[in-house]
Amino acid sequence: MFARGFAVVLLVLGSSWFQALGQNQNPADMYREFAAAAKKANALDQIAHYLSTALLKDMKAAPKEQQGKWLKFMKEIWDLKDFKVTNESITGDRCILDATGKNAAGKQAKGKIELVREQGVWKLADESWASDL
Repeated sequence: MFARGFAVVLLVLGSSWFQALGQNQNPADMYREFAAAAKKANALDQIAHYLSTALLKDMKAAPKEQQGKWLKFMKEIWDLKDFKVTNESITGDRCILDATGKNAAGKQAKGKIELVREQGVWKLADESWASDL
């Protein structure tokens, strides 16, 4: 009886923990959560759990100084106003989000965000943004 009760508690707690890590989120919500966390991050390790294994490996291979520059540059990109996902395409464990928003200069920006599902959790694999000058 104790073992069954303990298993139920673990299941409930485990499910909350996975949900907090994006386990049960759709890809667009995961990216919004990631972007919000990344805006506040001061180090790569603070957002590492949002990054795909391959992206994290590439980022950690870079010198710490370059990691800091990347994070600073990306914070500017993630500071979009009126962020909207305009299309979501999921094929297996890959997802492409097309998105729009306004950059700091008020110009319309278009983005393509690639996510991968690793062990049931959506993670950022790549993204690119472009806007009018």
